[in-house]
Amino acid sequence: MEKYTRVVRKISNDLVKLNLAYSSLEEITEKADLQRLKDEYFSIDEYQDLDRRGNRMYSAGFNMLVKYQKSKNI
Repeated sequence: MEKYTRVVRKISNDLVKLNLAYSSLEEITEKADLQRLKDEYFSIDEYQDLDRRGNRMYSAGFNMLVKYQKSKNI
């Protein structure tokens, strides 16, 4: 759980730096918004490579966030 938290925090910070998001990922509740951000984030070579080197830890963390937010909104 701790690794996922760090991953989500890093991705959130990266998205804000890239001006792709204006708030933390935890505050974004719409699944479509999260999926769009995920697609944009991993379309950047640097983050694709990071995810690949991290054995898909970053995309798995993002997927867990989407699943969590979806379960909260049911």
